[in-house]
Amino acid sequence: MRRTLIITLILFTLYISAGLETMIGGRKSITDAFYVTTVGLDKAKDKIKLTIVTQSLGPEEETEYTKKQDKYFVTEGKTIFEANRFFTTFMDNKIFWGHVDYILISESLVKNGLDTYLDFFMRDHETRLIAELFIVKEYSAEESIKLVIDSGEDITNTLHVLKEDVGKLSVSGCVPVYEAFSTITDENCGSNVPLLQIIEDEKEETDSTDAKEASVAEDNPKSKRLVLDGYALLDPESSELVGFLTGNDARGFNFAINKIKSGVIVVEDPEGEDVTLEIIKSKTKIIPKFNGDKLEVTFKTKLSTNIAEIDGSTNLFTDENIELLIKQQNEMVKKEVKNAIDFALKHNIDIFPISKVVERKFPVKWDKIKDDWRKIFTEITFNVEVDSQIDRTYSIKEPVLSREDG
Repeated sequence: MRRTLIITLILFTLYISAGLETMIGGRKSITDAFYVTTVGLDKAKDKIKLTIVTQSLGPEEETEYTKKQDKYFVTEGKTIFEANRFFTTFMDNKIFWGHVDYILISESLVKNGLDTYLDFFMRDHETRLIAELFIVKEYSAEESIKLVIDSGEDITNTLHVLKEDVGKLSVSGCVPVYEAFSTITDENCGSNVPLLQIIEDEKEETDSTDAKEASVAEDNPKSKRLVLDGYALLDPESSELVGFLTGNDARGFNFAINKIKSGVIVVEDPEGEDVTLEIIKSKTKIIPKFNGDKLEVTFKTKLSTNIAEIDGSTNLFTDENIELLIKQQNEMVKKEVKNAIDFALKHNIDIFPISKVVERKFPVKWDKIKDDWRKIFTEITFNVEVDSQIDRTYSIKEPVLSREDG
């Protein structure tokens, strides 16, 4: 047995060193492969449009280093697998899916369900299940990719920056493929997928008396950019798109599911001037309680903020004024969470998901009610409690605009 193993190792070494693996197995150089980094899925009549962004590695001129060369390609097919296979009809390099970081799916495609399109990525042995999933609102995934690449930027790097910065405002989030698939297969929980939007920047105002400048402004189209704002919410049974939560409503959802990292809350001082508070820490507990057969659920949020900016001249650092600011931020957070709850009740989808909390805390009760959960969900009595505090004032302890009397 030992002799056989030694002979096998010797033959394998000769096989590699002689380059026979290239002749027999068809091994290719790293420069002969395209590595897919970002994927876009769109609806094209009765077919799927597949857009892939690839990076090929090739030597730079007069150096031994390699550089990234980004390209994107588009095909169509009845399924994602078929569309992917069509790439072989015009691409001479092998496509490798093991480097996929981001998957973009258009709003029009998920209106009829998301589960079908995740099957390919879950089943394919090359695709990483930690790839981040996004839904593109109004525009197609191809348009989003083309917008960034045509501007000279790297779409994969752009999405990475958006993902890394999402916690600064906490109006969206990150959902990998495996997590999205897990929630889609649970018929009691609604799914949420981060939302990408293309927004147009406003044109600069021009002097109406200058006809030439006004004409130039009209000829120049508004610049567009990609932003990560909000969530697309999906039905738990069909995985069909039911609506969007954006802006502060999306932040309210993040408060409810305990995914707040940071953010900005603007309140007013006693004179009506703006005071900016930075969210430092937030923690929310979902507390279910049964009163007989009636379910009551309380969202209890604890919040800490710092004073980041003061626009007025009023001295805020009195007990009375601090309490005024705290009261305002409590009401603001409470309103945002309630808006997320109202959205869930309107569409009858448990997006938080409360069903998981009830199942953990009342397993016996859950077995009796789980088949009627969607009906029970609409009858829940919801309470929202916010307990916040203001901790620090950064480098100043009084308003910059304050003036001494006299």
